[in-house]
Amino acid sequence: MNQINDEFQKMLLKAKSLFGESMSCDEHTYAVVVLTEKGCILGTASSVAAMENEQNILDSMTQTEDTVVRKILCLTADGQIDIPSFQMRRNLCLLNSKNCEAEVFLQGDNTVVTRKIAETF
Repeated sequence: MNQINDEFQKMLLKAKSLFGESMSCDEHTYAVVVLTEKGCILGTASSVAAMENEQNILDSMTQTEDTVVRKILCLTADGQIDIPSFQMRRNLCLLNSKNCEAEVFLQGDNTVVTRKIAETF
C-alpha cells in the first residue's frame, strides 16, 4: 500500500470514529482530521453551526508545538469527502505559513485527489 493511501485510510478511520452514537448526526455534521508533520492524527466532529470545535485541533497543535500539517481530511456524516471550512483552512495557514502547502483530500471522479490548501482559496 502506498504512503498516501495508507495515510488516507488512517485518517478516514479516525474521521469515522468521531461520529459516535451519542452525537446527533445530520447533513450538517462533519469530521475534520489533520495529519501533522510529526505524525500525529488529530480530529474533531461538529456541525456547521459549531465551528468552534475546529479550534480544539488548533489548540492541541499549539500546545504540543506540532503546528505543521501534512494532510487534512473533511468527512461528512453520510461518508462524503468534502473541503474543510474556509475558516479552518485559513486558521491553519495563520497558525503556520507552511500549512499553505498541506494537502487537502478531495473527491475526484471515482477517486480521491489532493490539492494544496493554498490552491483552495
